[in-house]
Amino acid sequence: MTLKTPNELAKPREYQVKRWEVLQQEDHWAYNILTTSYNQQLIHQLAQELLTKIETQPDLYDEEFAALFYSKILSRTEAYPTPSDFKNDTEISHREYLIYYLYTNIKSSDFDSHIKLMCLLWLLPSAMLNKQSIEQTQRLWDIYCTEVTPRREHHIGDFIETKSDRFGNTQIPVKSKLFRNVLPRCHTAVQYQHYSKPQNPYVCQLIEANLPYVSGVSGMANSFSGIFSLLNIDMKSALGMQIRVCSTAFIIGAAMHSKVEVEHSFALTEQFFANQ
Repeated sequence: MTLKTPNELAKPREYQVKRWEVLQQEDHWAYNILTTSYNQQLIHQLAQELLTKIETQPDLYDEEFAALFYSKILSRTEAYPTPSDFKNDTEISHREYLIYYLYTNIKSSDFDSHIKLMCLLWLLPSAMLNKQSIEQTQRLWDIYCTEVTPRREHHIGDFIETKSDRFGNTQIPVKSKLFRNVLPRCHTAVQYQHYSKPQNPYVCQLIEANLPYVSGVSGMANSFSGIFSLLNIDMKSALGMQIRVCSTAFIIGAAMHSKVEVEHSFALTEQFFANQ
């Protein structure tokens, strides 16, 4: 694809209309993915496999690990989807609480239990991988620093919160309030906007292709990608691709990124694993 200069791109207003149409289509796609029984069960299964690792390797995934992960989750509640009931009363250790929380939601029949699990699972794999393989964790971090961050170009507008009865980047109204038990967070698609005259080649490329820019290549997907190493899953296998679909739908539903931004992040990670 040949990149156009900012002056050759469609006017921002024209792009905004197309952008919103595509984002709305993505929201409906993501909602269908997250309300499918098979995908809900798959998320529960992945959480169970991670939980088993934590339970059976107490020396590796110890109290220090759990406490650090707990603090990371709670330090990002304004920016990232966080379960409203993820609160340790300190009567038990952070490790015990993490095990308890994962186990409770894995066994739960609540319609949004998989959403609460994904609020942890997008960050948990990279945290676990850091204990198991510092080398691979560093490589994912290198991808983030050299490939993810440089492709971001946006300004931050007024803070707008997502709503419990709305879904995705365009906040479509839904009967099933999938994110009703998730703390209010910023509506990224509204909060982040590309500059009226973008200079970043990645942003220009998306606009030229009539693809929506929300906030750049997904760091959440980059972090989640650690799950493939942890569970020895081929990213290109049928299972690996379905896991990627579930993660993509969750990130879109949480109003964090557009579909192409998540898929690009996974593609970068796939390339990394192919070279190992």
